[in-house]
Parts: sequence; C-alpha cells; structure tokens
Amino acid sequence: MRTQPLSTEQFGLSQAVTRREDERLLTGAGHFTDDYTDARCAHGFVFRTPVAHGRINRLDCTQARQATGVLAVYTAQDLRAAGLQALPCVSSPKPRPGTAFIPHLQPLLVDDTVRCIGDGLAFIVAETLAQARDAAELIELDYQSLDSCIEADAAIQDKAPAVWDDTPNNICFDWELGDAQAVQTAFATAAHIVRLNERNNRVVIGALEPRGAVADYSAAENKLTLLTGTQMPVPTRNALCKVLNLTPDQLRVMVHDVGGGFGGKNSVYPEQVLVLYAARQLGRPVRWQSERSESFISDFQGR
Repeated sequence: MRTQPLSTEQFGLSQAVTRREDERLLTGAGHFTDDYTDARCAHGFVFRTPVAHGRINRLDCTQARQATGVLAVYTAQDLRAAGLQALPCVSSPKPRPGTAFIPHLQPLLVDDTVRCIGDGLAFIVAETLAQARDAAELIELDYQSLDSCIEADAAIQDKAPAVWDDTPNNICFDWELGDAQAVQTAFATAAHIVRLNERNNRVVIGALEPRGAVADYSAAENKLTLLTGTQMPVPTRNALCKVLNLTPDQLRVMVHDVGGGFGGKNSVYPEQVLVLYAARQLGRPVRWQSERSESFISDFQGR
C-alpha cells in the first residue's frame, strides 16, 4: 500500500502568515466602542477613591445631583436597594490539597471599605461628559486612610494590612503545578544550586482603545443591549445577567473592534453593570468611556 503525504506545505513556528485584517484598521476604517453615536445618549463618569485602602466616613452627593445637566447620581446604597449583586469571581482555581480557595465578590461601588485604588464611589450620569465631570467635583467625601502594602513579599507577612478580614496573610488560594517530589529530588542530587531574586514587574494594559461601554434599554421588550469591547462576550453576558437578575434572553452583548485587549478586557467590570442599570432607570442610552489615565487605576492588571 502506497501512502502520500497530505501536504508538503510546512506549518508551525517561524512560518510567514498572510495577515488579512490589517488594511481596514490601518486605513482608519475600524469601528470601536467609542465610535457609537446616538443623539439620545447620556454620559457616565465614575467618581473614584484617591487611596488604595481606607474607610469611608461620609459620601454626600447632594450638590452633584442638583448640578446642571445631571440626570442621576448612583451610589452603592442605590444599587443595593435595586437588588443588584456584586460581580462574581470569574475563575475558581483549584487550591493545593489541604488548603482552601477563599473567593471574594467585587463591589460595583463601595461605601464602607476601600480595598483598591480607583474603587468607584459614585456613578454620575449627565447630558454631557463635561457636566458629569463637573458634578463629580461637587461630591463631598470624608474618609480615613488605612495602611496599604504594594510589595507581594510584604503583603503575605503576618502583620501585613489585610485586604479582607477573612483572608489571613492576604492569600486567597495556594496553588501548585508539577511534581513536588521530583523537584525536591532534583535539588537534593544537584551538583550546584543557584539562588537569585527576580523582580516581575506589574503589567498595565495600554490598549489602543481604553475600556468603554454603551447600554440601551427597550421598555417594550424589557431587554437590554450592551456594546462593549470585551474579549469574551458570552461569559460577560452570563455574568452580567447574574448581577442584574436577568435571564440570558434579556441581555444582548455586542462587540465591534475590541481595540486591543491583552487580557485586560477578558473580564467583567463594574462600569458595564453601571451603564446597563442607568439605561434601564433613565430609559435612554448611557455610555461610559475610560480615560487613558483612569485605566491605570481601574483596569485589572497582571502579576
């Protein structure tokens, strides 16, 4: 029996691949989230915490709600009253035997304890972005700054400031991969052992288009539509439905050109919930677009 190779063409690493998607983007024909236009669209702005760890004593949005062009100012109290849930943990890593995974939900907005720089405190919706930003300047915030830790080695020490009270040493899970016994044997029998300290720098995504979201609500159908540059539209829809107490057929998630993701848009964010909630409350489209500097304190980061 004679056999013939299926193909003589080589595939694999270092092989040239013809790119077919570049011309449209390089010639300015891309269509991103912020390119969406609708004269009815209101603009959202997130008022964020200036500290990484703190306790909120008072948050007064009275003057902001009365500012020119402001349609609504939402706080954590408003979202709780509406029955909205916190963002679920999108992954459940398998911890090392004998240890437990301690998941924590991400609040949409905070009004008690600040745990991350850039935590949202209020969501202002106005006729224009400038009006929303101006209204944010009128919010009165009284907080107590608490100790924080930015070094990983220091954060897991016994006396390190705790991000969550129920998570000792700030370790939410202990995970391992490989054959521990084989590694121990290799070290025990090695002729030489080299030790070094390697710093793995923090990774912040600098996407072509920062995160953004536009939401619209159809009262006739009782359905919501979300346009957002996510890397995972279906998991995003499923998670948002849990937060907003919706069935999957009540929420449509659309994605145009992502505008660069690198993993930073591979998660669900509070702002996506906020625009959906505001659109349903106000009966008109609501948009939010992250500013470049804002993304450095509000986007998920690596390592």
